[in-house]
Formats: sequence, C-alpha cells, structure tokens
Amino acid sequence: MIYSSIRNSIQRAVYAVIDPLVSGALAIGITPNMVTTLGMLGNVAGAALVVYAAVSAAPGDYSLMGWAGLVIILSSVLDMVDGYMARKAGKETRFGAFYDSVLDRYSELFTLSALSFYLVEAGHHGAAVITYASLIGSLMVSYTRARAEGLQAECKVGLMQRPERVVLTVAGMLLCGLLQGATSFDSLWFVIATQAVIAFFSNITAIHRIMHVKGQLLLACIFLSLSLQAQTMFDAAGEGIELKTEVQGSFSSDNTPLWLNANKYGLSSLKSSNGYLRVGAERLAANDSSRQWRFGYGADVAVPISYTSKFVIQQLYAEFQYKLGTLTIGQREQPMQVLNNELSSGEQTFGRNARPVPQVRLGMLDYFRFLHGWVGIKGHISYGWYTDGGFQESFAAPGQQYAKNVLYHEKSGFLRIGKPETFPLTLELGLEMAAQFGGTAYNVNNWGTIQTVKGNSGFSGYWHALVPGGADATDGGYDNAAGNQLGSWMARLKWDAKTWSITAYMDHFFEDHSAMFHLNKDGYGEKEEHKKLVSKRWLLYDFKDMLLGVELHLKRFKPLNSVVVEYLNTKYQSSPIYHDHTYNIPDHIAGCDNYYNHTVYGSWAHWGQVMGNPLYRSPIYNTDGTLKVKNNRTRAFHLGISGDPYRAVHYRLLLSAQIAWGTYELPLDYPEYNTSLLVEATVGGGLLKMADTPAHKWVKGMMVRMAYGLDRGRLLGDNSGFQITIGYHKRLGQ
Repeated sequence: MIYSSIRNSIQRAVYAVIDPLVSGALAIGITPNMVTTLGMLGNVAGAALVVYAAVSAAPGDYSLMGWAGLVIILSSVLDMVDGYMARKAGKETRFGAFYDSVLDRYSELFTLSALSFYLVEAGHHGAAVITYASLIGSLMVSYTRARAEGLQAECKVGLMQRPERVVLTVAGMLLCGLLQGATSFDSLWFVIATQAVIAFFSNITAIHRIMHVKGQLLLACIFLSLSLQAQTMFDAAGEGIELKTEVQGSFSSDNTPLWLNANKYGLSSLKSSNGYLRVGAERLAANDSSRQWRFGYGADVAVPISYTSKFVIQQLYAEFQYKLGTLTIGQREQPMQVLNNELSSGEQTFGRNARPVPQVRLGMLDYFRFLHGWVGIKGHISYGWYTDGGFQESFAAPGQQYAKNVLYHEKSGFLRIGKPETFPLTLELGLEMAAQFGGTAYNVNNWGTIQTVKGNSGFSGYWHALVPGGADATDGGYDNAAGNQLGSWMARLKWDAKTWSITAYMDHFFEDHSAMFHLNKDGYGEKEEHKKLVSKRWLLYDFKDMLLGVELHLKRFKPLNSVVVEYLNTKYQSSPIYHDHTYNIPDHIAGCDNYYNHTVYGSWAHWGQVMGNPLYRSPIYNTDGTLKVKNNRTRAFHLGISGDPYRAVHYRLLLSAQIAWGTYELPLDYPEYNTSLLVEATVGGGLLKMADTPAHKWVKGMMVRMAYGLDRGRLLGDNSGFQITIGYHKRLGQ
C-alpha cells in the first residue's frame, strides 16, 4: 500500500538522523528501557502542563497549550528511539517490548485525559466527549493488536496508529498556542478538530482490525465466504482514499450574490468578504464495485472566515453497502435524486442549499427491478438531529422564536417504469417527505422571560414523524400532525437517445393534506357536532404550485452539453382562505399555507439556509432576527447551461428571474423582483495546465474555479461579486 511505503520512508529518514545520538547514548550506558521511562515521564509532564493551564490560565490564553505540545512531541520522539536503540545494540527482549507498549498506553491516557479536562473547564463539553472518544479509539487500536497477536494473528493494518495519533494531537496543540489571536476564530478549535479526526479514524481502524482478524480466525465453512469478503473489504479500506484541500475567497459589493452563495451544501456566507480553507479525506464505497460488501468513509472540515461558524464539520461519515442496500451513519452531502445537481435551482424538499444533517440513513443505491427489468422501486429512510441550536439562539432577536435539540426525519419512495438499456423512454414517479420534531422551542421576550414549547422526542414522536399523526402543544383543539411535516410529489419522464437525451420533470411541494392530496374533509356538523364528520363532503383545491423543468443533454457536443429550463410557482398555497370549522360555522377551508414556515420550528432551514430551493429567501437574509422564510409566495424562471469547450475547461451559466409577494401572513406592500446571474469557469479538476512553468507541464489533481455573480432588484438587493476557488486532490494508490 502506498500509505505504508510513505510511512516507512519517513521512519527510515528519522532513524538516519538520530543514529549518531543513539550510538552516543549506548556508549555512555543508557539502556532502551531508560529511554522508554523518560519518554513516558515527559508525556506526564506535558499532560500536567495542560491541566495547570486549565485551572490557572486566563480565558483565551493558550500559550501553555503550545508549550505542552512541544514537551509531548519531544518526549514522543523517545518512543521511536527506544526500539531503534534495542535493535542497534542487539538488546531486544520480550519484556522490553511489553514495557514499551504499557508505557505508551499510560502516555496516551495522561495526554488525552488532560485535554478532556481542559475542554470541560473551557466549557466545550461536546469537544470533551469527542476527545474521550479519541481516547477510547486509541486504546482499542492498541488492544486489538495485542489481543490478536496473543491469538497468533497478524494485526498491523489501519490508518491511525500511534505515530499518526501523536503527530495530530501535537499539531493541534502547537497550532492552538502559536496562532492564538492570529485567526478570526478561537484557536482552541485546532485541538478540537484534530481530536475529532483521531476519534473518527482510530475507531475505524479498530473496526478494521477486528474484521481483519476475523478474516484470519474464522475457518468454519459456514462463515468462510462472509469473512473473506469482510477481510477483503477492510484490507482495502486504506486504498482508494481521496485527499482533498481547497481554499476559497469571495469578494462582493454588498451581500454575496445568490448563485455564489446558494446550493453549496451550506458552506457559504452572505458577508461581502468571506472564504475558507477546507481539507478532507474520503474513500468512496464505489471503490469496491466488484464486491457485494462495500465500505466507504469520509471526513471533511473547513476553517471559515466571516461565516456563521468558526469551524465547520462539513462531512463525517461511514457507509456500508451490500448489493443494492446502503447504510450511512453520520453527516454526508447527499445529491438530489431527480433534478440536475449542477444546473437546477434545486428540489423543494431535499435540495443542496443547507449544511448536511447528521443522520442514520438506510436506503437503496439503485432500483430493485422486476417484471424482466421493466419495473423498479427504490427508497430510503433516515433519522437525525439538527446541529444549529446555538446559531438559532444567537441569531434570534428578543421576542423571536428559536428551537434547539430538534430531531429530523426523511424518507422517499420511487417507482420507475421502463427498461433504459433496451428502450429509450422511462417514467419515474416518487414521493419525498421530511419532518422536524422533538426538541424545544424558545421565545425570549424583551423582559427576559422565556416561554418554551417542548416537542415529542420519545418513541411516539419518532413514530408520528414516520406516519404523520399526533399533535403539537400549540394546536389547541384542532389537532393537525406532530412536528413540521412537508414533502414533494416528484415525476420525471426521460427520452434517452444515442447522442442526446431530453427530460421533463415536476416537483409539487406540500405542507399538509390540502396540497398533498388536493382534497380535504369538509363534512363537519353544526353546533355540538362541529367537530364530528356527519357527511361525505370534500373540498377540492387547485393544482397550481409546482416546479416544472426540462433538461436537454447533448452527449457529443462538448461546447454545450446541458441546458436546463425551469418554472417555479408557489403563489397559490391552497388559496388565501383559512377557516377551521367552528361551533357556528361548519365549513372547513384549510388554505393559507405557509411554505417552509412552522409555528413551533420556525422554518425548513439549517444554519439559516433553507433546506430546499433557495429561490425561497432563506432566514439568513433577515435583518430583524427572525428565523422565518419571509418570501415564500413567488414565481420564477430559471436557466442553467454548461459545457466543456476545451480540455480540462468547464463552464456554467445560471440565470434566474423572480417576483415575490411575501407570505399570506405578512404580504409585501408591493411585489418585489430579483434577477440573479452566475458565470463560472473551472480549469482542471483532473489536469491543470500551468502556464507559468517553462515546460507547460500538466499537473494532476489541481483545480482553479473563477466565478462572477450579481443580483438586481429589491428582493435580494443589488449585489455583485467575484469568487475564486483553488483546490488539489490526490488519490492514494495512484
């Protein structure tokens, strides 16, 4: 494996440097066990320095953290020296190896326990839990190897062994101390970020080792096939890893224009000048495409400037696949299922506009097909939790509502009719649904009084998120359904010819029965029977609100390979009339919907960005501290064009024009208009020609993206700006 080769090369280089020192130490009678003991004592001293900093240093003063990191790295160097000394002197003993291993564990226990204590004292309780998980993973990596070798099984596989853990831990501590006050965010996040990486990958390594040993020890025929597949899968877990780094800067006249900000999975900012440094490692399960069992994982973090967060965990997940089934645990950027991910304005329920929600997601990779492949079904279901409670609390003005510890649910089901490999026409019909539930909503008035509304976070809350039912505390005598229930009916008709394809699609959004089924019960009685259905009378609603689109794809004409045209209308919202049946008036007209808004949970948004189509103006645009979508009644046209006119050059053009009327609850005095434009060019991604090199070499893995955007109109304001992104990726094993 290329990773092991790099690691061994670095180790040999270090040994070459320290060889004279080792020879001198041996000459004056210093033994390997003395060096081992000294290294452990140095780690204890570094840990003690961290604890002292926790109880005595002023808030924001991380200088002692930096010094502690220096002490620990110098002490950890001795951990490399002792083994080399023993081999060089011919004094390798079984007790020496045992003694070294035990003291290594003590060193990690002292260091990571001290960091956990520091984070608790600093008020970062969640980060302390992460560091504790790092400690657990570190011990399990060592224990799995020791236990396996006791069973005569080889177990040296994995990504996060002790040298890697030490380097990451010390790097976080040194950066924390050296860069305090030099960054726009709290430099303690360097420690937290490195511990998050260790916590994730050390536990992945422990699981990797368990499966590796399982593959060696299980010899019974009934388990042989499964164990060999699992061993092969996990042995390959360190191969095919994509290492990525990216830096971005945006510079605008006022707010960042819409299409420089939207549909970026929430990694964006409205501030006139903003940017980020992003690093990540990802292994796609598709690397195991030839196997029934497949395994993938990823970690992707960003350090932003002028964002809603000072540190962003964009992705952190593990994924297991078997045949068509997939289980994803964690936070991952999920693509849209029906619309073009690059050119569309976005799906109304599951768009690409907000940060990913951490969740446990069970689904299907592709259609399960029957009737000789002419009919297929697929779907998914997940539960998760929102991470923006702190943001909502800080964003909300006095008297405005916010919610914390909110839970999340989503599901979908699709039916496909057609056999793409033999007939060009296919029809797909589907339903996407989601819910916000549980948690607590807060309203703090101008006098500091807090009013709370608690959602149902128990079993019945999870059940009513799956099967809508129950009621919220604010429903009064007219029970609707617990939580914020919403979704979309989806349809796509595609003709796929040899050199071109054309697709027509529809996304019909709904918030309740009136828009979901366009029918509602209206047969309630009068007086004492006003809550009782006494007749089979129904109210029929118009079919007006939807996103309609057409996509043309030219497979062989690279200068213009895709065109998307969309029309969005959300003005109707089941009519402007709402009347719940009363004692005197039995008529029930459930109109006056309020798309993306909810009485308890504020809005269908995460970290201030709507989770669906960004042509619904996100709460992050609000200047009055409200977390509502203030413009959800809109009509818009959208155009998207892309092409590859030259090798390694890709362009994208987006143009949207819309008119908005506010909401039924807070209509605008006059309609507001907006036109948004994006012109973007990307060079590289796979190959980038470096014009400033004499040989005009092609550099693999580099990417430069330049974009210009503008908004014109009262709806978003007059904004214009530029954005530049530079990235590099490297695939291990290539």
